[in-house]
Amino acid sequence: RPENLRIEDHPVTKTKPVAGAFDARVIVTEMLGASTSAVVDVAGHELHVSLPEPHRPSPGDNLRLVFASKHFWLFDAQTEQIVSE
Repeated sequence: RPENLRIEDHPVTKTKPVAGAFDARVIVTEMLGASTSAVVDVAGHELHVSLPEPHRPSPGDNLRLVFASKHFWLFDAQTEQIVSE
């Protein structure tokens, strides 16, 4: 879900890499009141992200994103069973 991704902008991340964080390039944005909906490119795949204020990226901007871990589920590609929650 778009709201389960967030920009990794914690002060600690400026000096240490964050596990699971990845780079994304903004393709298109739409301001929706207090949030911005964005479509981003991640290694050739499009993801939809919902970002709260004050984040207002523009097309072409590079973001560092991370999944909110409590909403992250892994599935086995062959069995389609949950591997981790």
